[in-house]
Amino acid sequence: MRRILRWVGWSALAVLVLLLILPFLLRFESSGTLTIDQAAERSLGAPPTFLELEGIDVHVERAAFRGEVPPGEREPLIVVLHGFGASTATWREMLPDLAVLGEVIAYDRPPFGFTERPVADAEVDPYGTEGQVELLGAVIDATRGDDPDREVVLLGHSAGGALAAEFALRRPGEVDALVLVAPAVLTTGGAPGWLRPVLGFPPVDRAGPWLARAAAGGAEELLERSWHDPALLTDVQRDRYDEPQQVEGWEQGLWRLVRAPSALQVSEDPGALTVPVLLVTGDDDRVVPTEDTEALADLIDDSQLSVLGRTGHVPHEESPAAFVEAVVEGWPLGAGG
Repeated sequence: MRRILRWVGWSALAVLVLLLILPFLLRFESSGTLTIDQAAERSLGAPPTFLELEGIDVHVERAAFRGEVPPGEREPLIVVLHGFGASTATWREMLPDLAVLGEVIAYDRPPFGFTERPVADAEVDPYGTEGQVELLGAVIDATRGDDPDREVVLLGHSAGGALAAEFALRRPGEVDALVLVAPAVLTTGGAPGWLRPVLGFPPVDRAGPWLARAAAGGAEELLERSWHDPALLTDVQRDRYDEPQQVEGWEQGLWRLVRAPSALQVSEDPGALTVPVLLVTGDDDRVVPTEDTEALADLIDDSQLSVLGRTGHVPHEESPAAFVEAVVEGWPLGAGG
């Protein structure tokens, strides 16, 4: 028996050593083969637009204002933030409809879409909360023009909604209103804080891109769970969630996000928001539960809530007409009513 236990012990040790050194023996090869420019142009069918902000190339899509403003005034700037695993592509058809309310700009948040995915360490991690807030501020500064009084509205979905709310809490003077779509404020994701030192352990970090690729294999299941009726998902919509995986190094970027420090002050005190807020969600949201968005509305004094029927976590894709109607009617600047 002692011999068997000794054999098991040595075998376990050998396996552990192998697991620790194997990531350093193997060279990771990304499944993506395209540059961000190539992948973006393939998705758009036209040359893409990039802004160099905070030292990285940020992919943006725009829609010019289609409404009217009183003489001497300027249309609002609407900045659109996508959710986890999404990109500007999921808002593409929606942007012209939103442009009746202001000039619209959507951008890809690292490490998603076609924005550059830096892998070298930086002073401010573009994948963590601090870096995401800084990048959003740079997007606003680069696109609002030379009018310091121009109104800015952040329209964010899911994790993008949480970032929009966090930005408004930290830098309230730079935002005039929020439209939060199924925001991940009370329902948050990401690795728990206690696990982050483990993720930074060299063998684990080295294996990170493989782990990220394996985790991405569950994206299809999450996408279908995001819809009230998955049968309505079109092939075009499914493909748009897969397109960024054509970019070389997408796995390293996703792993950097998993490792990045993430802490939302707004999740602790959403009532501290001082700008008007419109909340939109579906009545069958199983990702950020509908009741969480309803609870969030109760916690924010200056808020409105619109719940769309027979709709899941992505109302702008599943119920686009109802979504536009809800945003126009509840427009927090009062310009859409």
